[in-house]
Amino acid sequence: MAWVKRHLLAFAAAWALLASEDGDFTAPVLEALTEGEPEAAEAMVRALQLAPRSDLLAHLAPLVARGPAEVQARALRVLA
Repeated sequence: MAWVKRHLLAFAAAWALLASEDGDFTAPVLEALTEGEPEAAEAMVRALQLAPRSDLLAHLAPLVARGPAEVQARALRVLA
């Protein structure tokens, strides 16, 4: 149950940052996607999948091209 709460909190935070109209907060979400704990990274994947953003390909393409295998897999799941 604790894992679910942490996952939901991470997702909610990422979603709020990605949907913000007060600035571009994509960088912290991508940092959690690439450097965060696995459960937080999975929450970032889901938030990025649902984000109302048309510019995510430009942010994720470098991760697909040069990231570690697990980061590439996460980025590809977002783009799928």
